[in-house]
Amino acid sequence: AATSVQTKSGTNNLRGSAFYFRQQDEMNARRGYFDPTKLDSSTSIMGGTVGGPIVRNKFFYFGSWERNDERNSRFNQGGSEAGYTVATERMRNGDFSEVLALNPNFRIYDPLTGNPDGTGRSFFPNAIIPANRISEVAKRIQALVPLPNNAGTQGGLQNNLFIARQPKAIRDNYDGKLNWNRNSAHQIWGKFSMMDASVTDLYYLPLEGTGGGDTRVTLWTLGQTWTLSPTLIFDANGGSNRMTHQSAGPDYGTNYGLE
Repeated sequence: AATSVQTKSGTNNLRGSAFYFRQQDEMNARRGYFDPTKLDSSTSIMGGTVGGPIVRNKFFYFGSWERNDERNSRFNQGGSEAGYTVATERMRNGDFSEVLALNPNFRIYDPLTGNPDGTGRSFFPNAIIPANRISEVAKRIQALVPLPNNAGTQGGLQNNLFIARQPKAIRDNYDGKLNWNRNSAHQIWGKFSMMDASVTDLYYLPLEGTGGGDTRVTLWTLGQTWTLSPTLIFDANGGSNRMTHQSAGPDYGTNYGLE
């Protein structure tokens, strides 16, 4: 499949345009009749064009700019509509009796008991791990994870953490074009286009920071159309396209192993 994109050219008359579009949550419908809440969100699209003569009948310019500014909010729910599941305060202290209450067959076996093949193991009574058996390393790791902040399901043991996020994406598009009428039979043109985009929408539990990336795409094009005779036209164009991208997670540059 081939896609052809045409950029306007300037004329002997100075012409321009401007536009602005705004969408935000206050003016949007709710997702459902029984869902009265709407999270903050907005989209702004703005820009303009201008074109005209540099030398009348011979040399013309045209330029345009467009920005798309999108800002949203959501509850980051661990890839589901329910929520993250994190350990309760009692679990962090080795007490899993809350799980045992929901599932009488739940067991936590003592790794220091039993045979190598797994037989003969004994389990911790009432699903409670003694405090002196909990590793200090494990305590430091679990201290990085937030405590539940939501009623959740299964008595608060599942889907018990919601985290508000504010992702955003800003994209700018630029176009510039020059046209030269060398004579009535020969037209030459050049074009430059660029897109700059910055996206912030990379979240990892339990990190509080935000990751994202920046993308730039540049395009150069040159072309000409030469009418050699009433039945012969020589048309040629060439160009180059270059894209650069940089992105990093919220923990970039942090070495947790040294802390």
